[in-house]
Amino acid sequence: MRGSRISHAHNVSKRVFKPNLHSFWMVEGGHRTRKKFCTKCLRKVKKEVLQVSKVPQVSKAQNIASG
Repeated sequence: MRGSRISHAHNVSKRVFKPNLHSFWMVEGGHRTRKKFCTKCLRKVKKEVLQVSKVPQVSKAQNIASG
């Protein structure tokens, strides 16, 4: 997106609005790669990564009681 930068003295110059990109390391197809995401997408990706990596852990007390 393009627009104008306007100073207090009303000097006008051209400007370009750029997306807010962040780089993020992730495992894709068994390889670790660096991807660039916008802030909104990065939040979604991190949420998905955390949900996939969460594995229910069994405590020692539960393990002894069950077996």
